[in-house]
Amino acid sequence: EGQKRQINRHPQHGKRLMEKAHISENSWLTTIEQHHEQPDGKGYPEGLKGNEISQSARVLRVADTYVALVRPRGDRPALTPKEALKEIFLHRGSRFDTVVTRTLVSILGLYPPGTWVQLYNGEMGVVSGIGSGHPFPRVSTILSAEGEHLATAIERDTHDEAYTVIDVVRAPFHFSLTSILNDIWPRMNDEPKTKDS
Repeated sequence: EGQKRQINRHPQHGKRLMEKAHISENSWLTTIEQHHEQPDGKGYPEGLKGNEISQSARVLRVADTYVALVRPRGDRPALTPKEALKEIFLHRGSRFDTVVTRTLVSILGLYPPGTWVQLYNGEMGVVSGIGSGHPFPRVSTILSAEGEHLATAIERDTHDEAYTVIDVVRAPFHFSLTSILNDIWPRMNDEPKTKDS
């Protein structure tokens, strides 16, 4: 109960931290204070409903929840990006704003960046960009079709039939995975540069 009370006070605590940082813009403070309110009124700290919650707080609630779900917590493993989107989508209208939820799903698509996938040719990689659009994301392959660890990722545009996504998978073990991912993420907004191996 003590921990629950502390969690329920965190929006007001966040607002006070913003004020201490000399942020006085009311819209920012309101967003922080309301970002755990829910459309059905079962949120906290005030139990606000629907349009009583600022639009920016509704957006932050969805974004904050998505990020929390794709990261591991003490009581559960991380969800895949697709699982996290599904969880949010299933609770649209009650826990999450319907319009904001639909917009997030529309932008991130079937295979959100960060999703691990297997390609038709047997390679395994992580979705690193929009590529040719839904449902054809750009994938940075990490494992070859033979299961060999690649020294550097190879970008694939899954619109090409040989590289079509066939399944969502869990992240594989790879000795240099952090280093490889650090090389991928800065390129996410670049144009696809497909290479043949």
